[in-house]
Amino acid sequence: MGVFKDAFKSIGGAVKDAASLDVVTFKGSIEAGMTTANMPDTFEKVLKLAEGNTQVKIKLLASTQVKLDGDILAYFDTGITPDEAKANAELVSIAQKAREATVEFVHRVVGLDDIT
Repeated sequence: MGVFKDAFKSIGGAVKDAASLDVVTFKGSIEAGMTTANMPDTFEKVLKLAEGNTQVKIKLLASTQVKLDGDILAYFDTGITPDEAKANAELVSIAQKAREATVEFVHRVVGLDDIT
């Protein structure tokens, strides 16, 4: 019974993840004593390494969330430049295209193209 519960939990997580698209744009510098031995492989790990380091300067420039139903929540810092806003918009576009490609791939794998 645990296998089915785990499978449904995984499916639920995937559906929740697919229900919105989030793009967060930061600007700054991070110098946290990174070496090849402790080089982080995710942004979360970079932030963890930088925790408490007063030399770290990170500023949130923009955050965009697009819901599956089309609702959009956007934040832009009052000091954001046109180039920074454009970069955030380009990242949102790239993320949307990646999401579309993923949905199309799953659609083909599941075989929904064959249903008439």
